[in-house]
Amino acid sequence: GNYLPRYFVGGYVRDKLMGKASTDIDIISLADMETVKREFDKLNIKYWQGKTLKQQQVLTFKVGDMDVDLTVAEAEDLPKDLMRRDFTVNSVAQSVTGQFYDPSNGLADIKARILRSPRNQSSKKFEEDPIRIFRAARFSAHYKLRVHPSVIKGIREHKEKLADAPASRIGKEFTQIMQIEASNKAMEFLLEHELLGYIDESLVDMVG
Repeated sequence: GNYLPRYFVGGYVRDKLMGKASTDIDIISLADMETVKREFDKLNIKYWQGKTLKQQQVLTFKVGDMDVDLTVAEAEDLPKDLMRRDFTVNSVAQSVTGQFYDPSNGLADIKARILRSPRNQSSKKFEEDPIRIFRAARFSAHYKLRVHPSVIKGIREHKEKLADAPASRIGKEFTQIMQIEASNKAMEFLLEHELLGYIDESLVDMVG
């Protein structure tokens, strides 16, 4: 934090505030990637070129057993990045010195245990990527969140798009749902909103 302006973002901040353990950390640096690499070299931090995420270069390094992914952004792009995220609970950034950056009021939603999208635009978020519907089921169950009506409305409007979603992505989301402690609650959510069949029709036949 004394070297570069950096923010923890997304799941790490959410999990810390909700008392859950994170398995990975995402950081956004407001310094450019070459500056980051120079500072890491000076500090003898071992890093490697990671994946490319949404045309952004990703630098990965280890902290204990956890992978840390670092991307860069201009200062004015940080709020845009946060507001593009699926849910407000994932849209909070925290500087390495502790200050929060919260353009979508995600801190209030974390405190009130509410699941909704920035600006209540779940319909738009699910239209962009219907797989986020499965994330709604997982987050609501895992973090015991009350689902905002705008999320339910977005599910009703766009769940049929899941029929064309890649099976590999649906499988990944289903695996993550089955790995949480409250997987039964997530499955009840999927049943209530007629989503089980988009995973596999046999799941519908297994109800009861």
